[in-house]
Amino acid sequence: VVASIVAVDGSEAAAARPAAPPAARFALLPYGHNGADPFTLRLYFDQELPVSGPTLKDALETTGGTVTAVAQVSDGSTRIWSVTVQPDASADVTIALPAGVACDQPGAVCTADGTQLRNRAEVTIAAPGWTNRTLSAGYWHACAIATDGTVACWGNNGDGQGDPPAGTYKHLDAGARYTCAIATDDTIACWGSNDIEQRAAPAGTYQTLNTGSRHACAIATDYTVSCWGYNAFGQRNPPAGTFKALDIGWEHTCAIRTDGTLACWGYPPSVSPPSGTFKALTAGEVHTCAIATDDTIACWGVNYQRLGATRAPAGTFKAVDAGSHHTCAIATDDTIACWGNNHRGQSAPPAGTYKTLAVEDDRSCAISTDDTIACWGDNDTGQSDAPAGTYKAITIGVDSTCAMATDGTVACWGYYSLGQTDPLAGTYKAFDAGYNHTCAIATGDTIACWGHDEHGETDGPAGTYEALTSGYVHTCAIKSDDTIACWGSNYFGQSAPPAGTYKALESGYDHTCAIRSDDTIACWGYNAFGQSAPPAGTYKALTASTDHTCAIATDDTIACWGLNASGQSDPPAGTYKTLAANTRHSCAISTDDTVACWGNNESGQSDPPAGTFKALTAGYNHTCAIATDDTVACWGYNESGQSDPPAGTFKALTAGPEHTCAIATDGTIACWGLNGNRQSDPPAGTYKALALGEYHTCAIATDDTLACWPRLPDWVRWVS
Repeated sequence: VVASIVAVDGSEAAAARPAAPPAARFALLPYGHNGADPFTLRLYFDQELPVSGPTLKDALETTGGTVTAVAQVSDGSTRIWSVTVQPDASADVTIALPAGVACDQPGAVCTADGTQLRNRAEVTIAAPGWTNRTLSAGYWHACAIATDGTVACWGNNGDGQGDPPAGTYKHLDAGARYTCAIATDDTIACWGSNDIEQRAAPAGTYQTLNTGSRHACAIATDYTVSCWGYNAFGQRNPPAGTFKALDIGWEHTCAIRTDGTLACWGYPPSVSPPSGTFKALTAGEVHTCAIATDDTIACWGVNYQRLGATRAPAGTFKAVDAGSHHTCAIATDDTIACWGNNHRGQSAPPAGTYKTLAVEDDRSCAISTDDTIACWGDNDTGQSDAPAGTYKAITIGVDSTCAMATDGTVACWGYYSLGQTDPLAGTYKAFDAGYNHTCAIATGDTIACWGHDEHGETDGPAGTYEALTSGYVHTCAIKSDDTIACWGSNYFGQSAPPAGTYKALESGYDHTCAIRSDDTIACWGYNAFGQSAPPAGTYKALTASTDHTCAIATDDTIACWGLNASGQSDPPAGTYKTLAANTRHSCAISTDDTVACWGNNESGQSDPPAGTFKALTAGYNHTCAIATDDTVACWGYNESGQSDPPAGTFKALTAGPEHTCAIATDGTIACWGLNGNRQSDPPAGTYKALALGEYHTCAIATDDTLACWPRLPDWVRWVS
């Protein structure tokens, strides 16, 4: 339905045209709608106009919904209007205010003296599920806006890039080690690395943003540009003026002004964009390409190694995206053309017709007109092996790719650093974690393994087992007949156990030691420091670290062997009942329940506190113990908080290299220390056993199921 816009007093608008025609825009957009409830957005004019709510309501055009109300936000002002829309169903809703309509025609918006609206304002509010602007990948992390508007991130979290703030958001973009997002109130929030102020987003309200490796820029709701982050080449100093689109390269930014002309700033400063008017653009590392208003493409910048990055093909195009030194574009006939660097095949697109394009580094992907995905270029980690299915958006990281499926879930493929946190279903009674893999004994005594498998470390053998231990990339287990089987890397013989029967075993980095059924010890694997050459005698407990091993003899004294550069294999005299060792130090609980430590002490990890203790664990440069009153004490290196345990009472604990987790007396888990991969963010629930890798943690729940973390969000799946 359309209607004429007339003066509030009912008079028709005049025919004269002033010099400054009015402009309209929509803002404060919702992140989406649920298909049932009404939603609101704002309609802004840049000057007062003789319009009323009822006539403006009739002038708005909608697809997929109905405008139910238009109301002034401020009494006496006609510049800002609140628009309420009722969606028809679970489909996208488009709202538009037409322009270019003669003032005496229905649907016209004009000033009192007859000046027409100079632009058509139009927005689309996404249906339930995902939109192209809700998923973005950085170097080794990705973030997405969920259907409730909150943000979830996964992957590397070393700089906090996986810890989004609370709130609801409608647009995000991931930089190298940080992410920025526009909230539903149009302000910007950034999280992650801030070493060059890339989190220092300016105040104000914004309609779009782009993040580069080290700097970011955003277009404000008044169409000016603000930038922040690294500024060695002036890349956060945009020119004055108003803009409608921008993209960021390595150390430069280019933008399209509202009049369609181009502006660029940053490195290299000597390269200027072409003249003319343009409607879309993309920036590579040191080159930029743009689609002109006649649909041809122009490229400029540095033609890296003369590989053709700035040599755009002839023809007409409707979408363009650039990688490091190559560019791909969708032609008006929906085919794809690519040019520039092709050493990984990134400029050799497949045949077919396509509607969405994503290009990054040395890789390209596109969604075809039948919604399937094709990828080409670098495939070292399988990041170009797109899965089957239908999709509606795609984003590319350094070693992986993620796409939004048409059912609203996310699929990712390529390098998967979280495979070690994807345990199999079932119930289990014992387990241990290696560097990036985990193995467990099921309640039926069989073995299941998961995680990285470069050396066969997840290829657990058939049979039934009663105990296991994992080294860096190998695992050994005691069978039900008391013999030992090992699997994984065997470069140093660490997966070739000796014959015989055994009752306990422990693995170091790439060696393993076990107590035979006659209480003597056998070791195998790497032996450069004597760590696989145990002493004679009989023993009842042992612990193995990177390159040394310690054991409690049947007379309760301690013997150690292997690397001794820090004194970690020189135990004190006395009698002991519990051992813990890590790379450069060792500790033990004596028979009087006090703790003794030996070895490297540069961080205080070998200076235990006074008191009595009943459980002990050692990290790389820190140690923690459960006191006889069930509280936890830690000592040693504390840069990541690994020596700051929480208050409370606990019944079990285990340390990784730089983080520790403990089971509280109520069965819940608390973790502290390094959290760069979110390995210190345990799930809710109650548990009875723990195992820690370097960047992941697993636990057996009280119902015998397994939980591991960090975890992907429930709506993200990894395709192997």
